[in-house]
Amino acid sequence: MIVPIFLPHLGCQDRCIYCDQDAITDVNARDLKSRIEEILTSRKDPFEVGLYGGNIFNIKPEALRRLFSYFDNHRAVIKNFRISTKPVPLDDEVMPF
Repeated sequence: MIVPIFLPHLGCQDRCIYCDQDAITDVNARDLKSRIEEILTSRKDPFEVGLYGGNIFNIKPEALRRLFSYFDNHRAVIKNFRISTKPVPLDDEVMPF
């Protein structure tokens, strides 16, 4: 099972003309941590997390670490992460993370 987590415009430098992730997802950055906790708390069986929206490879390393720390309470049941992102050049500092 894949549990979707939406990251509206997180890491995006600009807005694509076809994209309004805030309206599509009804999620904003200030409540992302609580939203992740709410979605994952009831899960007992192993699952994968799918991260969708935004541009995860354009997030600064410290913010990326903070984002993944939101999943710490659920590491025992998270099997894997899947990442969907905008196809952009990757920052060498982010890749080793």
